[in-house]
Amino acid sequence: MIRQFNHFFKKILLTIRTQGSFGRNLAITAFGNGFGYAIGLLLTPIIARIYEPSAYGQFALFNTMVANLSLIATLNYHSAFVLTKTRSELSHLLKLTVAIVLMVSVLTLLVFLIWGGSIMAFFKAPGLVKWALIIPIMVFFVGINRCLEYSNVHEKKFPQNAKAKMSTIISAKVFTIGAGLLTKGQPIGLIVGEMTSKPLGSILLYSKSFLASLRSPSAHSQIINAGKEYRNYPGYILPANLIQAVSKQLPIYLLSFYFGSQITGWFSLANTTLNLPILLMGTSAAYVFYQKAAETYHEKPQNLAELSNKLFSSLSFLGIIPFSVLFVFGDVLFRVILGDNWETAGKLASYLSLFGYMQFISLSIGSLFRILRKERLQFQLNLAGAIILTLGLFFGLSLNDYTALVIIFSGIGVLFELVIVSVVFFNIGFSPWYVIQRTLGYFVVVAGILYFIRWWWG
Repeated sequence: MIRQFNHFFKKILLTIRTQGSFGRNLAITAFGNGFGYAIGLLLTPIIARIYEPSAYGQFALFNTMVANLSLIATLNYHSAFVLTKTRSELSHLLKLTVAIVLMVSVLTLLVFLIWGGSIMAFFKAPGLVKWALIIPIMVFFVGINRCLEYSNVHEKKFPQNAKAKMSTIISAKVFTIGAGLLTKGQPIGLIVGEMTSKPLGSILLYSKSFLASLRSPSAHSQIINAGKEYRNYPGYILPANLIQAVSKQLPIYLLSFYFGSQITGWFSLANTTLNLPILLMGTSAAYVFYQKAAETYHEKPQNLAELSNKLFSSLSFLGIIPFSVLFVFGDVLFRVILGDNWETAGKLASYLSLFGYMQFISLSIGSLFRILRKERLQFQLNLAGAIILTLGLFFGLSLNDYTALVIIFSGIGVLFELVIVSVVFFNIGFSPWYVIQRTLGYFVVVAGILYFIRWWWG
């Protein structure tokens, strides 16, 4: 296994040095994300001491609503930018997507103008009632930023995306700390930090080619035809992603409604911590791989399996250490770094860590459903997974134990992500056993070694 690690890192160094290679683009993207998230991670202990778990819980509910509504903002057409073959085709689809973002944002504003207070009261977050109208504003900026980001991916402007990501992460954390000190740890401080980073992201992601695509002439029929050409994105991929996102974020809603904001805050911080490696490497790999896989499938489809297997092996190795460390030492790390108030969050992070590891891998590999035009299959799998997960969560609620609910959520999530990766690899010629060995097998070995170290040191 040590020999495999050495061989793996030598290959990484070689590909990073190659101009324009997949590895180099990934390294640029990961560095931008990584630097931003590293600074964010260093500032997290400060933020955790400014805000109580209850404030973090209310912010988690707010942010989850933004995330769910933002999925609808583009009808997922932004993901199809990478697949467009000409600049004019990208222009037609971009115009359609921006128009959809505007319409969805206006509709969201009307909904929260009329029912915003009732929605927040239903989830037992009265402190968020007066801030509900910020949600449509954030939905708008998230939608525009996705258009800008994926337009840049189409143009292979990975350094620009990396710089924007790094700057927005750092600015969000800095504003969160400043606003928290001014408001004495009220939830609005967390909201302000998140809100200020969105317009900054739009400025930094902006490019002249984006504006040129919007300004170039397009007939209504061309815009409509572009929407029809990629109709599987709103037809299958959007529902699949929405179902997957809502089911994964369902614990936030359930914990907020049944157990209160403090426990929601513990879960949210645990989940956020596990998302750091996912956001650092998983997201970076996802859209760099998506661009490269689409290009490979169009030009040399016979090489797609090899490219996918290389990424899968890399992610399996890279994800083992951070997630297995949290699996074994989560409670200790949270208590020491964040304070005694957050030790329970560390325990929840331990329960969620294997699920995080599987998400880290499947985030990139799952994009092959779109490359292979298996959108309907992805939708069916996500729907089945969401139904099973929802049933499992409500069974957990019947036990009246939030820990049991989180363990059930994590266990079902692991199985679901394993199925997703296995099905994708089956479609490109690999057996499910290969996936299980490379994921669960290695994770168990490393976690076992770490458990022995913890037991040895007492």
